[in-house]
Amino acid sequence: MMPKSFVSFPLLLSLTTAGLLTALSSPSSADLPDARKEGTLTLSDLAIDPLNVSAIAIRGTLLAIGSDAGASIQVFTKTGTDTYQAVPSSPILLDSKGADDDIEGLAWGTDYLYVTGSHSLARNEAKAGKTVAENHARLAEPPKDEPSRKQVFRLKLDASGALVAGSLEQITLDEAFKKHPILDRFRAIPSKENGIDIEGLAVDGDGLLFGLRGPSLRGPVIPVLAVTFADNRFDTDAVKTEDRFLDLGGRGIRAMTEAPGGGFLVLGGPVGSEPTPYQLYFWDGQDALIGKDRQGAGNRVKALCRIGCPPVDQNGKVLSDRLVSCGDSGVKPEGLEAVGIRDGEIRFIVVYDGADGGAPTRFSCPFGNS
Repeated sequence: MMPKSFVSFPLLLSLTTAGLLTALSSPSSADLPDARKEGTLTLSDLAIDPLNVSAIAIRGTLLAIGSDAGASIQVFTKTGTDTYQAVPSSPILLDSKGADDDIEGLAWGTDYLYVTGSHSLARNEAKAGKTVAENHARLAEPPKDEPSRKQVFRLKLDASGALVAGSLEQITLDEAFKKHPILDRFRAIPSKENGIDIEGLAVDGDGLLFGLRGPSLRGPVIPVLAVTFADNRFDTDAVKTEDRFLDLGGRGIRAMTEAPGGGFLVLGGPVGSEPTPYQLYFWDGQDALIGKDRQGAGNRVKALCRIGCPPVDQNGKVLSDRLVSCGDSGVKPEGLEAVGIRDGEIRFIVVYDGADGGAPTRFSCPFGNS
């Protein structure tokens, strides 16, 4: 996998992924530190839905974001420390039908940028502007099954951030879910009701990891679908899957990304709309399901810090530099990208669904021994 745009620091040279897990402490949720805000990014000429930014990926001087409303991603080029300018050839339309692809994850591999939809169903909500009878009827309607949400794309960008002609390809994981002994039975359940909902995407060698917000299995167990491709063919019928399970304390996966030096950062948050605090975790990438024949499975996932949210007004405008509880903010952390490690801290970027332009924010929190 092509390395990210961070610098390799001495810590990474002396610690393997297993060593990082040993170095990291395992504080309880109440004892976790808050991630420290270090700055915000400015994305000029944003042209996708500014209130529904849900994914971010960075490679070199290029930054890509996606929205869970619409069918496009947008690419920016770095112009300063925290400033990015939209490239002229962007946004890039992924679905020619212009349907809602519900983009929830972006990840950069060696040659390709990968984009995933949620593969989820959605039930109509009860609304204050409707009558009680109308809301009863809305809830009774079958969940919306939109094929546009059940897509995974890969594409190539040139050095300027423009789409390479003929490089855009598309598959679905729905066929893999149909064959899955556990997840098949969740295909007909809406996402906010513990149905299938992909919200995390990361590159893992020659394969991909799809992190699920739901279903949550018996409370704490959250699936990650590890996907490889037979004969390296990016085709639906070439998809091969392997299960990996995490325990995020009852949280679902809301975003994930490759960590510098190995392993992955995972953003954990509510499976539904429950008031569960968002937390950042380090995961070594291996199946963490417990068993009497597996020693130390619980040490494969380590909680790092709590993630706060910016307060916003009804139009998504950020009101203060001070972060508050996400339950009090009205926005949700939805995209995650690692930046690097320095002085025993990991640095990363979070984008927020509901905040104008995604309010991309740089953070740091303790990570291993300095």
